[in-house]
Amino acid sequence: FVLRAKKKIWDEGDILPCMSARFAVKVPTGDNSRALGSGKVDYGFGLLLQKDITNLTLYLNADVIFPGDAFEEENISLREFYEVMFGTRYKINSKLSILAQVNYITRPFEDTGLQMLDRRIFDLLVGITYLTKGDLFIQGGGIEDFCSSCDAGADITFFLNIGRHF
Repeated sequence: FVLRAKKKIWDEGDILPCMSARFAVKVPTGDNSRALGSGKVDYGFGLLLQKDITNLTLYLNADVIFPGDAFEEENISLREFYEVMFGTRYKINSKLSILAQVNYITRPFEDTGLQMLDRRIFDLLVGITYLTKGDLFIQGGGIEDFCSSCDAGADITFFLNIGRHF
């Protein structure tokens, strides 16, 4: 279970993008004995930039996450990790838009000797968003690790999100 809060720092100007900050905390509600959570509290901070240019929107998000010591019994140390995302959205019309983003993620693990846990991740996400009446949205698409998936079980991930704008 993750609680998130986001606050706008300043509005978008003619040249400057809109800037917001966010905070998130993961509450350990899952059963870690069944691999449904770590059993520890994680928290993170981020800065978000957004610039609209007619039908095109550009995003740049940067986050730092501080994981709890979920693997201390196994003598595996965790450290903070970072996520950076550059994305773009093109509005086809008032209801339909396409989106693409590149994500860079470091790992919280240190020197495990396993390439899958030690290496950095570069993901490419491509999707589509449809807005309905009542500010509901439906998003779908796929995500691919475009650098190296040699140790990964799944090569591509598909997603479907349903949410509401407040």
